[in-house]
Amino acid sequence: MSQGQYNSPAVGSIGPLMSKDGKDITGDIINSVSSLLAEKGIIKPNAAITIHHHKKVVHKKDYLNIFPKRLHAKQWIDTGNGLAVIHPGTSLPFFLNDTGSKICRLCDGEHTIKDMLNIFHKKWSSLPRKRLETDFLQFLLLVEELDLINLA
Repeated sequence: MSQGQYNSPAVGSIGPLMSKDGKDITGDIINSVSSLLAEKGIIKPNAAITIHHHKKVVHKKDYLNIFPKRLHAKQWIDTGNGLAVIHPGTSLPFFLNDTGSKICRLCDGEHTIKDMLNIFHKKWSSLPRKRLETDFLQFLLLVEELDLINLA
């Protein structure tokens, strides 16, 4: 991993974002808007999302030993500078920023989230660990909800 300034992981698309079940349009719109506002630094992100009008509380300890794996292997494009993926079900392209790309490259089913956090904490040791953990969980939950990775 090359050295550089830390940017929170992010994913974007050119179309309307929908959750993998596509049933909670209101939640999808809220999550899309809040992701954009958080990316711009207008609001402070947190590790909770609304699904079907119920708050999903995320506990870090429940996720640390999970081995994330990218879905739709043939759809991922690695330019060397970043990752993009064309979702096979919707044909929507998703573009990941540098940090999001680095995280998803490690979503190979061989690294736990804890392993990934340790790798990134070594790279950005001056960054508070809690911020890194929050950014990771938010990002992984988002790309899982977009049906791009599996957190099972």
